[in-house]
Amino acid sequence: MLGVLRRLRPSWGQARPFLIIGLLLLSAYFFFFWRLGSMTSGLGPSEYSSRQNSQDVEQIITRGLNAPFYLLQFSFTELIDNEVLALRLASVVTGLVIFTFFFLLLRSWFGQTVALFAGLLFVTTPWVIITARTATPNIMLLWQIAPLACFILMSRSKQRAGPWWLLLCLVAGLSLYTPGLIWFLLAGLLIAGRRSLLAINRVNGVYLVSGMTIAVLMIAPLAISLTLEPSRLGQLFLIPASWQSGYEALRSVGWSAASFFWSTRSHIDIGVGRLPILNILQIVLMIFGLYALSSRARNITYALAGSVLFSIIVSGLNDNAHLLILGLPAVAIFIAAGLRYLYIEWRRVFPLNPFARALAVSLLSLVVAVNLLYAGRYSLVAWQHTTETKSTYVLK
Repeated sequence: MLGVLRRLRPSWGQARPFLIIGLLLLSAYFFFFWRLGSMTSGLGPSEYSSRQNSQDVEQIITRGLNAPFYLLQFSFTELIDNEVLALRLASVVTGLVIFTFFFLLLRSWFGQTVALFAGLLFVTTPWVIITARTATPNIMLLWQIAPLACFILMSRSKQRAGPWWLLLCLVAGLSLYTPGLIWFLLAGLLIAGRRSLLAINRVNGVYLVSGMTIAVLMIAPLAISLTLEPSRLGQLFLIPASWQSGYEALRSVGWSAASFFWSTRSHIDIGVGRLPILNILQIVLMIFGLYALSSRARNITYALAGSVLFSIIVSGLNDNAHLLILGLPAVAIFIAAGLRYLYIEWRRVFPLNPFARALAVSLLSLVVAVNLLYAGRYSLVAWQHTTETKSTYVLK
């Protein structure tokens, strides 16, 4: 029997990557493409507004804000006859690009196993799934992941710093078009400081000039748009159009904080009832991750906590719960740190036992599988059958 198992082990090792890729592709189809154009009877108000904003290239460029996303929607509507599918497909494609960057970021920090499991826990957060399946530019609020991943990978790369620099300039330029992300870029420059200069010094001169040229070309249309209409600067920096009273502002910010863990203030169009953004599993892992990072990387902990706090404040002041999505990447990194902490602690108890490692991976797989089932039922079944969704997504 043992001889048979030894002969099967190499075959399983060769087949495992293909099995994992197959399961990931199947999950991606199920969560992001299944009934994408027909999951509701019509468009929601925000989706209808996106359709209106993405019908003319000249207006998209002139308006500036969210221009890359609207241009993608315009391209898909020109290529695909099903307009609803085309509009929503822009969000799905954007989301998948973001998820790829996020996996690369987690892998560089926590290793491939933790990156895979933590990435799945983040991707299958119901608010993330529904945002990626609806035709609004809100999915771009997660685009902050792209420049962060490019910078980290550029800093750690010895031979491919140049290509990562070019990609960093591209994705950072795209980030500026999404309201609120300019704050993350400014904070990143401030926090990175000397490390960013050291990373750039390792970039070849040709790559350096090319990257700066890409950045200028990316920023120019936005700069022209803001010059023509300076009032859009307020939207770009997420400055409220009208300010609430002090008491109401504090109350709104408090409800924004509670939306992560306890309950939303009212029904949100990408949620079910008043359920919070995170489930109990994610909350527990986040607590472990906060403990693990705070004891070993306090600066990173402060930066991530600041990101979550920023999303809570701007969401409350603007009375816009969708802006809480800005804090989800930081939450996901805490979750990844929590997963890695538990995995390392388990391996420390049984350092030389291969069965213990297999059991740890099996338990993590079970945890992720349970979360997938919950996310699928929430996003693909419960959400579209709620009274609020049926009465909201009806526009033609």
